[in-house]
Amino acid sequence: MLTEEDLKTQRFGMRLLEVNNRLKIMHLINTSFIVTSTDVLHSWALPSLGLKTDACPGRINRIVT
Repeated sequence: MLTEEDLKTQRFGMRLLEVNNRLKIMHLINTSFIVTSTDVLHSWALPSLGLKTDACPGRINRIVT
């Protein structure tokens, strides 16, 4: 994750778009994500692919890329 000092020196200052473990997806392969939650609402996103969904308790959301 970026520190506050890194955010001040960045040109665009985009927050929370860098992670410790990146997700790698094969090109031209259909991929499906199953997103759910057991406690509270969570937001789940892949900004570089333009994908975002909410993990709702008791509901299964599916994203296909």
